[in-house]
Amino acid sequence: KLKVSNEIKNVMVYYPDSLIPAITKLTARYKELAREKGLNVDGATPITMGMWIGGDRDGNPYVTAETLRLSATIQSEVIFEYYIKALNDLYRTVSVSTSYVQPTPEVAELAKLSADNSPFRENEPYRRAFYYLESRLAHTEMELLDVFSKEAVVKKEAALKAPVYKDAYEFKEDLEAIKRSLIKNHDRAVTGGHFDDLLEAIDVFGFHLATIDMRQDSSVNEACVAELLKSARICDNYSDLDEEEKIQILLSELNNDPRSLHSSNSPKSELLQKELKIYHTARLLKDTLGENVIKQHIISHTESISDMLEQAIMLREYGLLDSEKARVQVVPLFETVEDLHNSQEIMKRYLSFDIVKRWVASKGNYQEIMLGYSDSNKDGGYLASCWSLYKAQKELTAIGEEQGIKITFMHGRGGTVGRGGGPSYEAITSQPFGSIKDRIRTTEQGEIIQNKYGNKDAAYYNLEMLVSAAVDRMVSKQNVSQDHIQDFTASMDGIVEDSNRVYRELVFDNPHFHDYFFQATPIKEVSSLNIGSRPAARKKITELSGLRAIPWVFSWSQSRVMFPGWYGVGSAFKHFIDADPNNLKELQEMYQGWPFFHSLLSNVDMVLSKSNMEIAEKYAGLCEDEATRSVFDIIKKEWELTKEVILQIEGHSKLLEDNPSLESSLDYRLPYFNVLNYVQLEMIKRGRQEKLSGIYESIIHITINGVASGLRNSG
Repeated sequence: KLKVSNEIKNVMVYYPDSLIPAITKLTARYKELAREKGLNVDGATPITMGMWIGGDRDGNPYVTAETLRLSATIQSEVIFEYYIKALNDLYRTVSVSTSYVQPTPEVAELAKLSADNSPFRENEPYRRAFYYLESRLAHTEMELLDVFSKEAVVKKEAALKAPVYKDAYEFKEDLEAIKRSLIKNHDRAVTGGHFDDLLEAIDVFGFHLATIDMRQDSSVNEACVAELLKSARICDNYSDLDEEEKIQILLSELNNDPRSLHSSNSPKSELLQKELKIYHTARLLKDTLGENVIKQHIISHTESISDMLEQAIMLREYGLLDSEKARVQVVPLFETVEDLHNSQEIMKRYLSFDIVKRWVASKGNYQEIMLGYSDSNKDGGYLASCWSLYKAQKELTAIGEEQGIKITFMHGRGGTVGRGGGPSYEAITSQPFGSIKDRIRTTEQGEIIQNKYGNKDAAYYNLEMLVSAAVDRMVSKQNVSQDHIQDFTASMDGIVEDSNRVYRELVFDNPHFHDYFFQATPIKEVSSLNIGSRPAARKKITELSGLRAIPWVFSWSQSRVMFPGWYGVGSAFKHFIDADPNNLKELQEMYQGWPFFHSLLSNVDMVLSKSNMEIAEKYAGLCEDEATRSVFDIIKKEWELTKEVILQIEGHSKLLEDNPSLESSLDYRLPYFNVLNYVQLEMIKRGRQEKLSGIYESIIHITINGVASGLRNSG
C-alpha cells in the first residue's frame, strides 16, 4: 500500500526536469510579451504551484504533523538542489576576467567574501562570487532542512562559514547585483538563459517550491473546538447549541485577546492532540520556510458559518490567525448541490463580520472559495452539478463585489468529466463572466499528470494553455446579450430540476441500484488498488454515501458506462424539447452562443464516445439476480436517448464530429483496451467464485491500469 511519503516523492519527480524549467520559461515569455505591449509586469508570476499531499487530512488518517513536515522539507530540498545546480552551471560558464573588465564594487565584495581561494580564480571575480552565493545557499539549506546539498560543489566547511540567507529574496538580491555588473560591462548576453531562468524561479518557488494546502472535514473541527471550549470551561455542550449560539460564542472568543484554549492541563483526546500537532508544525514551517509554504486551510463539507469560525479557532491556537490578520486563510469547500445553493447566504454573512473583513484585508482583499465537482455530481448528477457550480460562482462573485472583495475560486476538478474534468482551455473559458478577476486555482489529478507534465515541452504547452485561457476569460466580451442569458438561465433551471429528478429516481430511489453498482462494476477490485494512501471510503466501502468520488467515477469508467458524466441529461433535454417545438431551436442557440453550455454538451459528447454499452452489458451480467440486472436496461435506455438528443442539439450526425483528433486517437486506442475489459470480466468472475490465486490475482489490477490508460480521463 502506498504511504503518504511515497505520494510526496512521486510528485516531486516532475519538478526538476519538467515543471520548474517549463514554468520559468513560461514566466519569462509572459514578461517578454507584456514588455512588447508596453506593460510592466516585472514581478509577475503567471503560474504558481500548490499541492495538498501531506496536508490534506480529510478522510486520510495517515496524514499527520510528520507528513506535513516531510512534505514541506522534501519540496524545499528539491528547489534548493535546483538553485545550487543552477549556480554550478553559472560558475562554469561565467568566466569573465578582470584582465578585460572590472566588476562593480558589489560583485567585488561578494568575490572577496568567497572561500574559493584557488590561484586560478584570482582574476575571475564572478566565479568567486557564485561560489560565495552557493556557500550561503548550502548553509541555508543545512540550517532549514538539516541536510547538505547533494549538488553542492562547495565544501561543507566553506558553507558553514558563510552567513545564512534570511529568505529567497535576499538570495535574489545577490544575483541581481551580479547581473547589474555584467550588464554594465556590456555582457548582457551572459545574463540570459540559465541566469534569467534562475531569477524567475526564485520569484515563483522561493525556498518552499509549492504552497501546501491543508484540509480537514468540518465535523473534525467541530469535535476539536467543542473539546477545547469544554476544557477551558467556556462551554460544556457546544455541539448541542443551535447555529446562532455557536456563532456568538466563536466570535466572542476570536475577538478577545488571543489565548490558547489548549494550554489547560485537561487531558486531551487522541484526535485533538493529533490536530494540535499539525497546526503547531504549520506554524513552525511558516516561520522557517516563509509565509508562502502554507497559505490556505480548506474546510471539507462546509455547511454553515460556524464551520468557518471553528476553523479560525483552530488556526488561532498557534498564532496562524488573530483578531487583526490571518497568516493562513480560512477557505470553505462547498461540495453538494445543497451546499452550493446555501453558499451565498453563508458567505454573505461571513464576509460582513468586522473581524473577517480584517482577515481578508490582510490577504490583499482576496477571499478564496473552493468548489467541489465530485460530491455535487454524485449527489445530483452531471447537469445539476455543473449548473449549481455555475450559479454559485456568479452569485458569490456578486457578493464579493458588494463587499469590495475579490473572490478567488479554487476548482477541485478531477480527471474525468464526472469530477469536473475535460479539456482545460474550454473549462476555464466557459466560466461565468466576471468570476475570474485576476487569478484562478485548479487541481490536476494524479492519473493525468504524466500525460500533461511528464516532460518540460508537454508541461509548457499545458501550462501556457491554462494561462491563455484565464487571460481570455478575463478580457473577452460577452457575445450573447444579457436578456438572452436570462432566458437561457430560466430554461436551464427547469431542465436541471428535471435532470436531478431523473438522476435521483435511479440512484437513491431504485432499490436495486446499490446492488447493481457493487456487483456490475469492479468497485471492490478498484478499492484494493495501491493507487493512493487515502482509504476508498469515509465509512464502509459498501455504502454509497461514504464512498469517495474517485472510486465512484473510476468504477463506472472501468465498466464503460461512464455514468457520472451523462446520466439524466437525455431525459431532461427531451422533456424540454417535447414541451414546445421552439425549445430545440433555443437549445441550439445556447450551444452556439453560450460558452458554458457549449462546454457542457461537448463534455457529454466526449464521455458518450468513450462509453460502450455492449461491454457494459457484459458487466451487468455479473449481477446475481434479474431484478438487479434490470438497472442496466434503465441506464442503456437513457444512454441511447442522451446520444440522440445531444447530436440533435449540436446539429451533428455522429459523436466527436467537431473533434476529429480525439476521434482518430480513440479509433486507434479502443481495440486495445476493449480487449482488456473482457479479460477483466473473466478475472472478476473467477475472483468472485474464489478461483483466483497467486499471480492471477494481479491480472485484474493490470487490466484496470490498462483500461484507465486507454480512457485517460477516468478517475
